[in-house]
Amino acid sequence: MRDELEAPLEYDRRKNGYYYTQQWDLPRPISLVASLQEEKSLDPNQGLFDAAALGEKTRIDELIACGGDVNWQDPKDQWTPLMAASWGRWADVVKVLLKAGARMDRKNVSGDSALTYAVKSGDANIVRQLLVAAAKQCLTPDQIGLDRALSELRRKIARLEEIRENLETFGSQ
Repeated sequence: MRDELEAPLEYDRRKNGYYYTQQWDLPRPISLVASLQEEKSLDPNQGLFDAAALGEKTRIDELIACGGDVNWQDPKDQWTPLMAASWGRWADVVKVLLKAGARMDRKNVSGDSALTYAVKSGDANIVRQLLVAAAKQCLTPDQIGLDRALSELRRKIARLEEIRENLETFGSQ
């Protein structure tokens, strides 16, 4: 089912110690950072994004303390750390980012929000966290991309109904 969805992290980040082996792989570390000195030489915003994509909660806390911006958007595709954590199904990371002030109204170049990616990833806990955060931030449904998230949910439901019908047809033969 994952092959039906669009790839969120398509480009290479070898310069920051990560690479993508296939379209759907999350970033994999090439090598671990040997010391905090090396880690501090990285851009804290890019490092925060990469840590969110990998689900590295401890590293996120450190990068926020070093000045990493939880609302930073990647210059190429406008992804935020919250979007990456939502897509990666890292509920604990989403919680940390929201607590640190991550905004729900950010959208990428495709017009998708963190909520859209939480729905696409199928994690109800993250969807719930994001909806509560949106309410606390007094955001409108349009600001959080609720229409796109609902469209994605309807598409998933239709796909599940199609699978059920196929199973029923197969079972009756």
